Amino acid sequence: WSPAHAAWCCENARKGCRPSDANASPPPNPFAELDAYLPLPLTLSTIVTKQMVQRRQSLTIVFNRAVIPLGSNFAPVDSSKALQVHGVDPLLWQCQGQDRGATPPVPGRARWVTTSILRFDPNEDWATDLHCELSVNPELRTFDGTKLAPTTIKARFKTPALTMHLLTVESEAAQNATSGLWAARVGNQRVPECPPDAVVTLRFNAKVDASRLQGHLAIVDQAGVRRPVTIIPDAEC
Repeated sequence: WSPAHAAWCCENARKGCRPSDANASPPPNPFAELDAYLPLPLTLSTIVTKQMVQRRQSLTIVFNRAVIPLGSNFAPVDSSKALQVHGVDPLLWQCQGQDRGATPPVPGRARWVTTSILRFDPNEDWATDLHCELSVNPELRTFDGTKLAPTTIKARFKTPALTMHLLTVESEAAQNATSGLWAARVGNQRVPECPPDAVVTLRFNAKVDASRLQGHLAIVDQAGVRRPVTIIPDAEC
């Protein structure tokens, strides 16, 4: 006997309903249709991002139901484990064709902003020239043990390429020879003049390792000869 049948019999005791009544038929279960959908399966709704990610833009992962219990994301727990559910890291990263597992390509913090929404915020600007894919770990389960339904939803994004811009060209020798009238560019001249003692200031769109630039930068003269340069890193490099 189901609880619904027992309750029905209690309500109809005056009609002679007894547990031994072989002809008694249980009433329809009003929750039968609801029970067919419980527990609610876990599905990935969307991953909110842009095709081009830059600066400190965040990534947001949205599920259709609660993954963690209500209030658990407010507890002051160790950040390295706060993201995990049943010991499983929910996010998987792949960049430049190489699997990174749960390690993001830049330092950052992933956190549950609600019971069903996960967000990753980088601690610094995204590195340049990245081609990444973000997916949800297929082993993920909710706090009540419901498994993640198979999904093909993935977020593919990239970051801007590293660029370099010429800011200034200064020459003490040229200034002295022209009584301070020398200028690297005259009129609409696109390519600046670069005397042998020139100090050239370059700007990049992201942080670079100045020690690695030494073997990659050179000044090429009109004859096509590469002139070596000495790198003097700026504080922002």
